[in-house]
Amino acid sequence: MALEDIKDKIYEDAQKKRDELINKANEKKKETLDEYTVKINDFSESSITVATSKGENIKKGIVIDARLKLRNDILSKKRELIDSVISQAKEEFITSKEYADIIAAAVKKYAETKKEQIVFSAAEKVLDKKWVEKLNKELSADFTISDERGDFTGGIILKSGEVYINLTLDLLIYEMKSQCEKEIAGILF
Repeated sequence: MALEDIKDKIYEDAQKKRDELINKANEKKKETLDEYTVKINDFSESSITVATSKGENIKKGIVIDARLKLRNDILSKKRELIDSVISQAKEEFITSKEYADIIAAAVKKYAETKKEQIVFSAAEKVLDKKWVEKLNKELSADFTISDERGDFTGGIILKSGEVYINLTLDLLIYEMKSQCEKEIAGILF
C-alpha cells in the first residue's frame, strides 16, 4: 500500500470514528433530554399538586376563620341582647312594688347584729328613712342610715365596722345571671 492509501485509510477510519462519536453523543443527548423532560414533567405535576393542596388548605383556613368570626359575632350579639334584657329587668324591678319588700327580706335573712348601718345607692329613689323605720319596727332592730352612698344600682350594703354585707342588685343579679341566662337565651333564641 502506498502512502496515499494509508492516509486515505486513516482518514476513512477517523471519519467513521467521528461519525460513531457524533451518533453516540446525539443518542446520549437525546437520552439526557428525554430524562430531563420526564423529570420536568414530574416536577411540574408535583408542583401543581403541592400548590393545589396548599391552596385548598389556605381556602379551608379562610373558611374556618370566617365561620369562627361569624360564630363569635353571633355570640357577642346574643350576649349583648341577654345583658340588655337583664338590665331592663333590673330597671323594671327597681321601680316595682316588690323591690322594697324583697330587699327587706334579704336584710332579715343576712343581717347579723340588726344594728348595722345601711348604705344606699347614690341613685336610690325607693328605699329611704321610712323604709328603715318600718324595717326596724318589724325586726325590733336598730338599723341606721349611713352618710356614705354607694356606686351601685339598687339594693343596699349592710355595714358593721369593717364588715360589709353586699345586698346590691348588681351582686344579686350577677349571681342569678348564670342561672337565668340559659332560660333567657331559650326564650330569645
